[in-house]
Amino acid sequence: MVKSMALAPQNQTQTRNAPIPVVNEIRFLGVIFDRKLAFLPHILHLRKKCERSLNILKVLSRTFWGADRTSLLRIYQAVILSSIDYGCMVYGSARPTVLRRLDTIHHSALRICSGAFRTSPVESL
Repeated sequence: MVKSMALAPQNQTQTRNAPIPVVNEIRFLGVIFDRKLAFLPHILHLRKKCERSLNILKVLSRTFWGADRTSLLRIYQAVILSSIDYGCMVYGSARPTVLRRLDTIHHSALRICSGAFRTSPVESL
């Protein structure tokens, strides 16, 4: 019986007499699975990726020479929302506090696309 919260060491699995190493996280079809299936590494990676796309959306949304609202929404759906939606059936079982990290990206993108102020409440979007 193991009394610590850490995972107990398991026997090493082999295939064709080659050991399969035990890793903390692995990427499979673009989704990062961690050892406890908390999906925190995947959410953090996804957040960083979407923040880069959000910066591009900010540049495209300038008032004098930027894209119109319809184009911004299409770009948002194609770039940011598609990244968030990919694999959501898998990582959707993560804790709500972990998933809430993606809400800030989603809300920021909606504020940029609608031309609302950064301080406008989410309900008004």
